[in-house]
Amino acid sequence: MVNEMFDSGNGPRGCGSETTLVSYLYGEMEGRERRSFESHLEDCDLCAEEIASFSSLRISLGAIRNEFSATESPSTSVPETPANRGWLEPLAAFFGPLGVRPAVGVAAFTLLLLVGAFAVSYLFTGVGTEEIAEDVPPVTEPLESDVPVSEPKRNELIAEEDVEEMSESEQDTSASDNEVRQPQKVNVKRKSRGPASAPRRSIEQIAENTEPPTLSEAAAEDLDDDSLRLTDLFTETSED
Repeated sequence: MVNEMFDSGNGPRGCGSETTLVSYLYGEMEGRERRSFESHLEDCDLCAEEIASFSSLRISLGAIRNEFSATESPSTSVPETPANRGWLEPLAAFFGPLGVRPAVGVAAFTLLLLVGAFAVSYLFTGVGTEEIAEDVPPVTEPLESDVPVSEPKRNELIAEEDVEEMSESEQDTSASDNEVRQPQKVNVKRKSRGPASAPRRSIEQIAENTEPPTLSEAAAEDLDDDSLRLTDLFTETSED
């Protein structure tokens, strides 16, 4: 404030001790210089008036300070919010005492994580796919001797035997029917248009030369049948 007064031209006029007055008011003068300025104040009325005006201002400022010093200054407490620490800060704190830079520490930690993950996956999955394919044994098909064969029951065996016997008997009957029912071709000479009987002598001779076939029961039943046969048709036509 004193400096502003002197800079604005409000300092003591007609006296060249303006700078010395400011130093005296601020208590910057000591010893011999202070005593010489005090002797100057006794002779210079302008400097004495300036010092008196500043002293009254100083007293008023002190009174104001004493007035407000009785009141207690309110205590203000600002709540401290904890700073959110990232996951990199613990790593930096861990690698800090070791003399490693945070970036290098983070890279090393990431590399360790990758190596650990690869090791765990290798342990749990075992060998690779190519080695697994090589270790798998070839699939062997079961042999016929290894397959359990269920023995047929007694009823099934009997049924199979009956079927075989029936098939054999049917074959015999069909063969006998073919042998008996198929007539021999006989050349019959007709002299006139009248009815001519077939030469029975040749048929009897053929029957004597041929051995009688052995017939089964089914064939015998067919022979006993009185139904119309092929030979009867031939005899009827020959008689006509």
